[in-house]
Amino acid sequence: MIRRMGNVLLVAQAFEVGHLVVPKGVIFYRGLLAEALATTRGGLRIWFGVQPRMVHNQIDALVTTDFFRSFPHVESLSEKSADDAWRSLRNLLVPQVPTSSSGAKVLTIHVRGGDVFGPRKPARYGQPPFSYYQLILESQKWERVDLVYQDMSNPVVSIIIDYCRAHKLHLETQSSNLPADLTTLLGAENLVAGRGSFIPAVVGLSPHCKNVYYFEDKMKVIPSVSGINLVRVRDATGDYRSRVLSNNWENSLEQRQLMTTYPLSSVVMEGP
Repeated sequence: MIRRMGNVLLVAQAFEVGHLVVPKGVIFYRGLLAEALATTRGGLRIWFGVQPRMVHNQIDALVTTDFFRSFPHVESLSEKSADDAWRSLRNLLVPQVPTSSSGAKVLTIHVRGGDVFGPRKPARYGQPPFSYYQLILESQKWERVDLVYQDMSNPVVSIIIDYCRAHKLHLETQSSNLPADLTTLLGAENLVAGRGSFIPAVVGLSPHCKNVYYFEDKMKVIPSVSGINLVRVRDATGDYRSRVLSNNWENSLEQRQLMTTYPLSSVVMEGP
């Protein structure tokens, strides 16, 4: 939903559209964006979940498209266009956006659980091994680790907690509801992502994010956002990729065990 909203704001602002109407019935997640009338700095009026009075208005054009894909040609019209779209979207957020970051030496880790470890078993969304998180934890001296997780269904959650305690790393945990989780994530300068579309949306919305660590793939922020350093961690041997990340996630016992035992020597960090 956030990606589609970012894209439609990008297009609307680039072509000086006057009004954007998002009917209540098509809102994917309630309570994340304010259901109200808002106006951007460029004058675009956003009707999110509220119905404009159309009695005295004439619709000049109605355009529909798949706003989930990227619009690189629209982004290229202005270097600021995508950033402006994200800023407008951030202003619609209901969850509190921190006024300052959590700190340059704080590592914020998001671990995905939920449907990936339930009966749905989305085949394309196998999650990283613990060694991915361990590599980042050991990459520098962190003053604190903020761990945000959906639930305890992902087996690496308890291992990360035990690791931080064993190594006397100051650990804060957050796992209650999406607005509270999002507030913590939006304050992060250094963000560790699971695999999925959630953290790319957080990166676009965040006013503080500087460094994002991700495993293998699925870290494309759409619309694009400037000033972010993306650090890829990859599977050096390819064994984990073939057994867990090749459109073959089944939440099997073997796959879950591999998540907890895959060796640190088999994961490599690219870039700074």
